[in-house]
Amino acid sequence: MGLLAVVLPPLAVPALVLTLIGALSFPAEARGRARLVGRVAMGVAALGSVVGLGRFAASKAMLGIVESGQSASAQSALWRLREVVLAEDAVRKTAPWDPDADGIGSASLIGGLVGTAPVRDDQRVKAPLLNYAFRGSVETPIGPATRVEGYLFIVCLPAKGGGFTARPGEPVDDELAERRFLAYAWPGGAARGMSTTFFTDEHERILVLDLPRGAPALYFGKDRPPACNAALGADGAPWKAWKNKQARKTLPGDRGVSAE
Repeated sequence: MGLLAVVLPPLAVPALVLTLIGALSFPAEARGRARLVGRVAMGVAALGSVVGLGRFAASKAMLGIVESGQSASAQSALWRLREVVLAEDAVRKTAPWDPDADGIGSASLIGGLVGTAPVRDDQRVKAPLLNYAFRGSVETPIGPATRVEGYLFIVCLPAKGGGFTARPGEPVDDELAERRFLAYAWPGGAARGMSTTFFTDEHERILVLDLPRGAPALYFGKDRPPACNAALGADGAPWKAWKNKQARKTLPGDRGVSAE
């Protein structure tokens, strides 16, 4: 088994245990040729077990550890993205930017939620709606994002004339932004192998883009963000609902309707 462990690394652990047991239980009264053969056999078995154990640690075990870490990072990113939804809910209810004075606030880009930039023009939230972890600003081709724990986050708003924008200087359709925003979280580029991208909107409709193992990440780092309309079908990627979660039917602050 010790020799087989060299080519079949998963056998290394039981082989090493059995080799140790064999060495400890080898007859002390053995002499001559029997003693020599026993020592050689134990040495070869131990060497094969150690080599196999090294290969196992470098492949299967380490892969499992890495994948577990990546899974934890992705899960954390998902919960952070839901924090963005809660922050947008607060903007809608407190209305720091409400040009039509109807008491319903227009959604904000990510910088406005963090408090590092105005919601619109020079109007800012009274207190940051996202905590200090969101303060790492990163420029991307579609607009400023923020980096949190290995993931990048961005918010897109309805643009005047159609489509969406994540750029602070571009005109926003404030009326549509009262009931519409898109948000993404994608791997920030610190660790290769991470490929899961998340999307949500004002109704907390959560979609996941999780490509098969070994497939290159579609969106990765500050230079390869998803387009604002990527999860709306623009990229043709296999986005799927997260755990079949249903979107909420109403929005916080809707008149005569409690928040869901």
